[in-house]
Amino acid sequence: MRQDWAISIAEGSEERLSHINAMLKRADLLCKLLAPLVVSILTTYVSHMWAATGMAGLMLIVAIADVFLVKTVYCSYPSLARDEVQAKIGRVLGNTLMGEAPTENPVASWGPREVVKCWGTFYRLPTFLSSLAAAFLAMNALA
Repeated sequence: MRQDWAISIAEGSEERLSHINAMLKRADLLCKLLAPLVVSILTTYVSHMWAATGMAGLMLIVAIADVFLVKTVYCSYPSLARDEVQAKIGRVLGNTLMGEAPTENPVASWGPREVVKCWGTFYRLPTFLSSLAAAFLAMNALA
């Protein structure tokens, strides 16, 4: 859950915002504590390949659940949609008023060949599965 969502969900209540922030911090710290522990236990008792494959599979399941749960929270609080629309309007108007051009990502201009080539190189690395598992972990638990 994004940090700015907590402010929208609290709807101006300091007590509610404090409670939401405390719960988010607790979940964040718990994930930061348990993730290395689980990885260490897995790599100690099973081979690195099985551990990496298991973590990648688990993170894929968690990613799917994460998308579903974020959508559920987003749909449960209409103020989130209003705040997002207002923020987008503000960014567009701010860039237009300041005379700034939108920033571009150089990777966004890559064609399919460049992307496939990069993924092919990444796939051939011996650390592919563990890197992929760590990326899923960071995307879901530590972000």
